[in-house]
Amino acid sequence: MVRRMMGQADGRIWAGVLIVMLLVGGVYLSRGMAEGTDEPMARALAAVGAEADRVTIDLWGRFGHLAGDAGRQAELADRIAMLDGREADAYTEERAGQRIARRSVGGGALNMAVAVAENVYSAKESEVCLAVRLSADAAHISEAGLRADEINKIGENFGGNIARNTCLRGRLNGKLKSNEKTRLLRTILAQLDARMITIQESDRYIDCTAYAPSLGDAVTVGGDQVNLHIVMRDGECGTDIYLGSPVIMMEY
Repeated sequence: MVRRMMGQADGRIWAGVLIVMLLVGGVYLSRGMAEGTDEPMARALAAVGAEADRVTIDLWGRFGHLAGDAGRQAELADRIAMLDGREADAYTEERAGQRIARRSVGGGALNMAVAVAENVYSAKESEVCLAVRLSADAAHISEAGLRADEINKIGENFGGNIARNTCLRGRLNGKLKSNEKTRLLRTILAQLDARMITIQESDRYIDCTAYAPSLGDAVTVGGDQVNLHIVMRDGECGTDIYLGSPVIMMEY
């Protein structure tokens, strides 16, 4: 069954909003999800003539036992940043009820941003969360996947469980009409043997969630299992196609 979502949506999902939803339980995650999803999604893009040209991988997790230990929080951020081998920009923000250790490595084919944040709710209650974003061009998609595997191992060594989200972007020359976008959407769903759950459409874009058994673990959104998110939108010079598993967590 397909639910059509109505309203004036602008086709954007903000990473911060989704991360909050994921952490507070609006969407339920399984450990280690979306590993190995880049290859089948890349094949689905190729099936409609759009080669994957960029990958974004988001990883996040909770480390409650590190609450109050600023040294270990900074060590976690440093250990991940050191995987790159380049010097990372490092700084710590502190304000009422929150401490964030940030590390960033950019300017290359594979870029990485790391944040370890402690939110203090009361004298007895606080939460430590890790968020990492990897971004790479077409030639380094596999490298990004391997880096994500290494981050997962570091997270486990620090006693946390890491969730993972992958988004591939492909592009087509020319702006497609609505019926052409719909035809390509059906091809992608068929390529991944996926069942459509929701769809939102306008003249400029299609936004679809689905479930594909081949992509593994899923999140629960509004009572439905979702592990595939497809967006097609008019770009500056053509049509951009985004495939995310389980959902797209970047602005598009």
